[in-house]
Amino acid sequence: MLWLLVLNAFTALAQTVLLDDFNRANNTVVANSWNETETVANTSITITSNQLRLGSATAGRDYVYRDVSALYNTVFNTNTGILTWSFNMRQSRTDPSGFDNSNYGVAFVLGCNSNNFLTGNGYAVVLGNSGTSDNLRLVRFVNGIDGNANMTNIIAPAVDYGNDYLTVKVTYNPVGNNWSLYVGNNLGFLMIP
Repeated sequence: MLWLLVLNAFTALAQTVLLDDFNRANNTVVANSWNETETVANTSITITSNQLRLGSATAGRDYVYRDVSALYNTVFNTNTGILTWSFNMRQSRTDPSGFDNSNYGVAFVLGCNSNNFLTGNGYAVVLGNSGTSDNLRLVRFVNGIDGNANMTNIIAPAVDYGNDYLTVKVTYNPVGNNWSLYVGNNLGFLMIP
């Protein structure tokens, strides 16, 4: 199961844009301009206790996405200021195995050139590896985020997070094409990023 709580999604040109805090009634439909792709409709993506939760009991890939092209330039290096994404995430497995078939992993996609993350190219923060260490990584993916071989690490600190509650901040500076990844882990709760 994956929990996401997005509070301060983007900062660009000294302007903070709140994408969503999911502070609304429990529902099997995310709404608020989000699009859902579920393995089994109305079962694996929910708003529960003011959190976005993804957790299918059926093998498959579940995700939500939203068009943000009106908020900032989605070709990241064409922006004139630093982009910042802040979010919380957690997944329930102590040893997430990655993104190949029959694996378990979680991702927060920062941007993709398609609304189909299984075929597009983009950037994501991922948790889940084929080895024993489960570090949180900033990756570039090509031809979909549905395979471990499709990802190239940009930043991959050697910290094993497993099923910790994580508060994450990513920055991208188009001047110099520089990425930064900041991670805090919390014992048993999600914090405001």
